[in-house]
This record gives sequence, structure tokens and C-alpha cells, in this order.
Amino acid sequence: FFFFFFFQAEDGIRDLVRSRGLGDVYKRQAEKLNKLLKEIDAHNEVIQNLTEENKKLNTTIEELEKKGTILSENIRRLEAEKVKFGDVFSKNKALGEELEKLKTQISQGKADYSELEAKYKDSMTQRKKLHNIIEDMKGKIRVYCRVRPINQEEKKKGSASIVNITDEFTLKIETKNGSKTFSFDSIFGPDATQEKVFEDTKRLVQSAVDGYNVCIFAYGQTGAGKSFTIQGSQSNPGIAPRSFTELYRILSAMNNYMHRVECYMVELYLDTLSDLLLPKSEKKGAVHLDIKEDAKGMVYIQGATRQEVKGPEDLMCRLEAGLNDRRTSATDMNANSSRSHLVFSILVECINTVSYTHLT
Repeated sequence: FFFFFFFQAEDGIRDLVRSRGLGDVYKRQAEKLNKLLKEIDAHNEVIQNLTEENKKLNTTIEELEKKGTILSENIRRLEAEKVKFGDVFSKNKALGEELEKLKTQISQGKADYSELEAKYKDSMTQRKKLHNIIEDMKGKIRVYCRVRPINQEEKKKGSASIVNITDEFTLKIETKNGSKTFSFDSIFGPDATQEKVFEDTKRLVQSAVDGYNVCIFAYGQTGAGKSFTIQGSQSNPGIAPRSFTELYRILSAMNNYMHRVECYMVELYLDTLSDLLLPKSEKKGAVHLDIKEDAKGMVYIQGATRQEVKGPEDLMCRLEAGLNDRRTSATDMNANSSRSHLVFSILVECINTVSYTHLT
């Protein structure tokens, strides 16, 4: 209303000046008034522009308030997530610390393992040396004597023993020409058990596993008891089956080792070698067997059938299969006497899975 009044006043004054012919004073006042009116128009324009700007600012403020509301909600949500992830971060931090502890323990464990492994290797080497020093002190070749008891057939004939065991190393034989004394590394009397005989020989199995060549040789006339000492019976096994069991006991107790066991079996008859493990279907075209010596000094039969075995029972089956193929005939002393020499060889190869050293 204020602006409208002055617009109307402006037109009235102009008419009044023109109609009444006012003087210069009125003209100057009119000029001032016109100037003021122009200034008012200018201010009105500024006010209008500011009003438009105000509307725009109000719109912008409303939009910003909406965005602020959204941002506030996001902030609250992020605060909640922060708390949640703060727990996760704390847990991760704790897990990280635990992981570092485990890494330290693992490193220490590896160091301890390396130290124990070195000590184990050293102790194994020392054991091997000491064991074989003891065996060497007994002699590279040791001769044992076993005296069997008088059997029923000999008792019926009135036979009597002429053997007198004076101590564990010496015995005397009563002959027509007087007594003769013989000395051995050890003597087993008529009452000696199979366990006792094997007890003094089973350490040789350990030497074989350690990589040394070992031979157990039974010698004696027909009926002396060689087969009983070496083979024994199912209820009272001899040196061979007991050695098979001892061999696999030692192998199974060797940590960080893998092993392979093979065997072959030949018969020497009238200066001819025969392969006892060769299938019968192949015997006609069998290759000639030769006795050879390898670079390590081990004597072996070239061309003999080698069979891999997995346990003591498997070895016993191979031995029995070969025995069934031997040449035998009856004698006055033995109804099933062998007429040949028998060689049963067991080849043991051990490989250390850490150092990859071979024992053969």
C-alpha cells in the first residue's frame, strides 16, 4: 500500500505543477521528489531481486535440509557400523596377535625339530658304530657249536653222548684215541632252546639293516640238526623265521626311512646252481646262474629270480616254496635228507627320506 500511494502522488503533483504554474521552488522540490521516486524504484527492483533470491535460497535450504536429514541417518547408520566393525577390528587385532604368537611358536618348533633331528642322526650314527664295534670285537667270523640231544633211535641202539661241555666256550670229545678239546665263540648244549640260540645271533639282523653284509651258515653231517636250527617247526621256529620277524620289527621302528626287501633262493647241487624261485614253466629255458661280486664287495647270484616281499609271513612263504623244490632222499640218519647246499638271500634297501642316504 505504501508504494501504491506514492505512485498516485507522483501523477497528482505533476498535474498540479503544470496547471498552477508553480515556481522554481516547486520545480526543485519536484526534482528531488522524482529523484527519490527513482531511488525508490531502484530499491524496489533490488527488493524484488532479493525476494527471488530468497525464494531460491529457501528452496536450496529445503533441499539441503532433506540432504542433511539423509546424511544424519547415514551418520547414525555409520556410527552403528563403526561400533560393529570396531568389535570386528578388535577381534581381528587379537587374532593377529595370536597369529604372530603361533608363527613364533612354529619357528621355535622348527628350530627344535632341526636340533632334535641332528641329535637323532648323530645318535643313530653313534649307535651304528658302537653296535658294529661290538660285533667286530666278537670277530668277523664267529663259530658257534650246538649239541643236539640223543634221539630215541640212538637210545634204542644203546648209544651214549661222547660230548662233554666244560664251559660256554669249550667242549671235549671222547674218542678211541683219547679226548680232544675244541673251542668256539659260544656253545649251546642239548638243553638250549631255539630262543637262546637266536638271542646270540639276532644282532646280526641289525647289522644287515645298517648296511653290512651278514651270513649265517649252518654246517654239519646229515642228521646233526641243521634244518631244525635254521628252519625249526611251526610251533618252535628256528633262526630263519625269527630273523624274518626281527627284520621287520627293526624296519617298522625306523622313522624317516622307507625300505624295500627282496629275496632269492638257489640250490648248489653237483657244482650246478639252480633257481628255486623260478616258476616251473620257465625252468627249461632258465639262464645260467653266475656268482658275482659287486662294487661294495657283496657276493650275489647273477640271473637269480628276485621277488619283493612285504612282511615276515611273505618271506616264510618264499622259503617254504623253495624248500619244496630241493633235491632230497632218504639216508640212514634222515628220512628226508637234502642232497644239496641251500642259499637263501635277503636284500634290504633303506632310504632316509630326509637326507636321502641309502643303506643296502
